[in-house]
This record gives sequence, C-alpha cells and structure tokens, in this order.
Amino acid sequence: MPLCNLFSLRILIKRFYVLQIGYTLYMPDEIVKVVAYSGYRGEECPRLFMIRGQSIEVKAIVSMWVEEQIENKKRKRIFQVRGSDGYEHKIYYDEEMKQWYLAKE
Repeated sequence: MPLCNLFSLRILIKRFYVLQIGYTLYMPDEIVKVVAYSGYRGEECPRLFMIRGQSIEVKAIVSMWVEEQIENKKRKRIFQVRGSDGYEHKIYYDEEMKQWYLAKE
C-alpha cells in the first residue's frame, strides 16, 4: 500500500476517533426539576427530582461539595444522592443560572 494512502487512512481514523470522543465527553448536562429545602442560601438540599417525567425521591445524600471556577467564579453545589429508584445520581445547582442539572458522567 502506498505511503500516502496509509497517511490518509490514519488521518481519517484519527478524525473519527476525535469525533466519537468529543460526542461522549461534551454532552451537555440535562436540566431537571428539583424540589429542594430552601434555607437562608436558597436552594440548599434536594428532596425530590424529576428525570424524563419520572419522579425520584432522594433517600440519602451520599456526598456534597462546592466547585468554583477560578477564572469566572462560577459556583456549583454538587450532590451525589441515592434515589428511590435504587441508583445513585449526581445532580448540581448552578448558582449563576439558578438551575438544577443532572450531571452526565
């Protein structure tokens, strides 16, 4: 096989791989509706959330933490929760957008 054909095939495979990886890594997080305990900070702690029309009650909060971006000070309050469906879900509240999201991992 000529060298130029091997080089072209290698570029084609590399482009396909990058497109596939890009699709899986950069899927946007899904907006979810959340019923939350609202204390002095606003949306503090999730109690119930809806994914694609299914209502899931939060049975336990496994862990929670705050992430803040250095360049723009954008904050997210992240909760790893165990739902009534038996699965663990990672949901977060974006303080700038004032919206809850289901994190895609």
